[in-house]
Amino acid sequence: MSLHIHSGDSAAITAAKVIPGQHLAWTDNLFEGPLPKADWNDLTWYEARSAALADYLGGKEIASQKLASRYYVIREALNCECEITLWFDSCMYDMMLLCQFLTFTKSIIREDSVVYLVCEELRDNGSRFAGYGELNEEEIQSMLKRRKLVTPAMREEAVKAWDAFTSPDPHAWQEAAKGSYELTPFLAPAFERLLEQLPNDLGFNRLEMEIMFSIMDGCSEPMPMFEHVSEQEERPYFGDTVFYKALNRLATARQPLIRFFGPGKLLPLAVYSDKNASEFHEEDWRVTMTLAGMRAVWSVGQGKGGFYDDTRWLANVKLSPDDDWRYDPKQKKLYKRQ
Repeated sequence: MSLHIHSGDSAAITAAKVIPGQHLAWTDNLFEGPLPKADWNDLTWYEARSAALADYLGGKEIASQKLASRYYVIREALNCECEITLWFDSCMYDMMLLCQFLTFTKSIIREDSVVYLVCEELRDNGSRFAGYGELNEEEIQSMLKRRKLVTPAMREEAVKAWDAFTSPDPHAWQEAAKGSYELTPFLAPAFERLLEQLPNDLGFNRLEMEIMFSIMDGCSEPMPMFEHVSEQEERPYFGDTVFYKALNRLATARQPLIRFFGPGKLLPLAVYSDKNASEFHEEDWRVTMTLAGMRAVWSVGQGKGGFYDDTRWLANVKLSPDDDWRYDPKQKKLYKRQ
């Protein structure tokens, strides 16, 4: 029996219906750091990642349990199987997961194991898809025919890329974005997209900028706004909860840049895991831009330190008023705001 590792639960469920073998999912929003120089065998890793995922999974303790449980199941499966197929699509989210997985499992996968990779973004008819969860059973079967062997050289590429993804200095991302990779051609664009999540000269990262423009385009409901913003991305890397967290952050800036009208102050993120969360109806919420948001979009009055007073992480790069990294995507210029 073969083992299949997917970057999403829905893709694993669909594939399991038509492709024999064990199908497991490994998921983590790695672009929301920190990413310590550790691995699955180190408690430091679980401490950092459970804190990063706490908002989504209903608390740090639950997040830690879920991470440890998934790792244990995957490790046990890797010890048993000789044929392993990795299913990762072309977006930044998946590229980070792919490099992490190949790095962390380097000493776990059996020497006699054969590892394959399915890494695609086009259907057989040439149309693009955002993730394997969008495909039907027939399309999933067709994707398996496109898998390629992961060679030792490709694995080393993944290890080096993971080292760049986890660098505390985004110049490592910029250098990695210039490379070409045998493992997958989507690695270089992933580094470029990660750079675009640094604030621009206005203080917005790309996702935040897309949100502000979507409001200016007339979007006011969370789900239509999510769909509108996703269409602006060459390779959408975020789901609705990541999108809602970005909205919440804009609403809790030093001077709020957007405002919610709905049953709560902020959009709930853990509605699927928190048993005490009230039932969430997206249609009950509206989003508007504040005057401060309008001024920020038109670059009026935004000074050093950006919009936020707290410290946050983009992968393993620290962002705060004192670590005010900026990136100009047009000039591909990386700098710190003075």
